[in-house]
Amino acid sequence: MTSNEACFQGVASALADDEMEGRGLGSEGLRKAGNYIARTYRALGLEAVRTGGFAPSYRQPFRAVTGVKAGPNNRLQFEATSGPDVPEATFRTDFRPFGFSGSSAFSGEVVFVGYGIVAEPLGYDDFAGIDVRDKVLLAMRYEPGEADPESPFDGKKPSRYSDLRYKALKAREAGAAALVFTSPPGDDDEDRLPRMIRSGPLSDAGIPVLQIKRDLARQLLTNAGHDLDVLHAAIDADYQPHSHPLPGLAASGTTDVVTRHTVLQNIIGIVPGKGALADEAVVVGAHFDHLGLGGASSLSENEVAIHNGADDNASGVAAMICGVGGAIERFEGDPAPRRSLIVVGFGGEEAGLLGSAFYVGNAVFPIEKTVAMVNLDMVGRLREEKLHALGADSSQGWKPILAPLAERHGFDLSAGGDGYGPSDQMSFFGAGVPVIHFFTGSHGEYHTPQDDISLLNISGGSRIADYLSDVLVALVH
Repeated sequence: MTSNEACFQGVASALADDEMEGRGLGSEGLRKAGNYIARTYRALGLEAVRTGGFAPSYRQPFRAVTGVKAGPNNRLQFEATSGPDVPEATFRTDFRPFGFSGSSAFSGEVVFVGYGIVAEPLGYDDFAGIDVRDKVLLAMRYEPGEADPESPFDGKKPSRYSDLRYKALKAREAGAAALVFTSPPGDDDEDRLPRMIRSGPLSDAGIPVLQIKRDLARQLLTNAGHDLDVLHAAIDADYQPHSHPLPGLAASGTTDVVTRHTVLQNIIGIVPGKGALADEAVVVGAHFDHLGLGGASSLSENEVAIHNGADDNASGVAAMICGVGGAIERFEGDPAPRRSLIVVGFGGEEAGLLGSAFYVGNAVFPIEKTVAMVNLDMVGRLREEKLHALGADSSQGWKPILAPLAERHGFDLSAGGDGYGPSDQMSFFGAGVPVIHFFTGSHGEYHTPQDDISLLNISGGSRIADYLSDVLVALVH
């Protein structure tokens, strides 16, 4: 076994040990995992973070929302000045707020805004030419062309523009009073109200965000002289907005979402840069939390057992630590690193990218000075030399670096896509940072108690760590 294989196996085995209790939120095992990572940083000689008057520390604590429930004051009422009477909306039967909704009262005229999408790169804006300020917006979930492989919205693959939080952000930025979703026409099974679960990063959406049943949305539109099925078909046919004010229709109500908080932490170490580019940074990160004893995110339903998360994501932390160690050895030669290298073990990824979202808002180097972010999430199951570099289209500079190095290391590299995706690189991509996510593919043990150390490809993981070393050296120079 090579020294790098020993490094990879040692780190992955430590984090995926039963003693770490599956590294679930709030567990003693997650605290132990953070302590272990901090010790490895110290052994590598990484500098701790200096903030304000506090002593340097590898820990960046943050308070995160880890649970939500509906409070007692959720209500929704529609009023029509003409046409048929609007039926009363009943909580849990006709409407329900999302777990990321703001909690407040709201009122305003109702405006139908299609899918509620603002996609400037695609020249598509459901808010264009229509007054949405202080209005209650009625929008469909998803995005145009869900069944069209030629759709500008990434074909049949959901794009970032379908993300509900993204839509809520755009509605808030436009000054909307509230955002009310409904399911687009389709099978009845799709017309489910959202469960009250915590979703997405640290804070709520800033405005009330609800969903109503499709039959109620149909009645509201019919009252104002429109047909939901016709509007849906028109948008999907020409990929143009068909937004409309709904004269004579108003809405009012209150959203009440009660949150539960937990203190989590990122583990951060720094290799300072030197010279003219020392105030620029490259971030390399991997999340170290997992599912604990299972729960709602486990794919082993009703099974209470330690989920060790060897691939997800002890493997990513192992590749990060061993790869950074290899890069530091290279930095000791000539030339010295120019940019600063920020090494981050993210907490709370499994609960909605909590740690990376907090870091982006509280970066140890200004986020506008962060020139690249490399994420490692599930890199422990290399098969047939296939390595994915997700997000390579976020910058034209990625492929000239990644492809030659992959060939040198013997990987069959698949590189492409933007930075949108359910891992920590998305937090940075949303802040305009070029990102990459190394990934060796999913498998049947994902999010089950069977994701254990015995199934990892130790040699493959150590080679990815070697590859990472070369990538980091190229980025900081």
